[in-house]
Amino acid sequence: MIPILHELMSEGVRVWVYNGDLDLAVPFSSTMDVLKKMNLTIVKEWRPWFTGGQLGGFTQDYQGNFTYATVKGAGHDVPKDQPIHALNLFSLYQLSS
Repeated sequence: MIPILHELMSEGVRVWVYNGDLDLAVPFSSTMDVLKKMNLTIVKEWRPWFTGGQLGGFTQDYQGNFTYATVKGAGHDVPKDQPIHALNLFSLYQLSS
């Protein structure tokens, strides 16, 4: 996975990775371990994102056009568990391109 992400980033592809904060299949801690192994530089620290004034989760940006986001209250199937937050997150991704 790490070589693929690095290759995408080296080609200028914007990469977003997200997890539900209740995901037991791919837990937040596992994703953070991968990010540490990638040795990316943080360019924007953790900050909240919102859907209609409700906390949707947190996001952090890294050098190389890489963003990691969490979705509050979602498990492995984010769009099923938190459909409104998922739609907002995907919309934010599209708007930031």
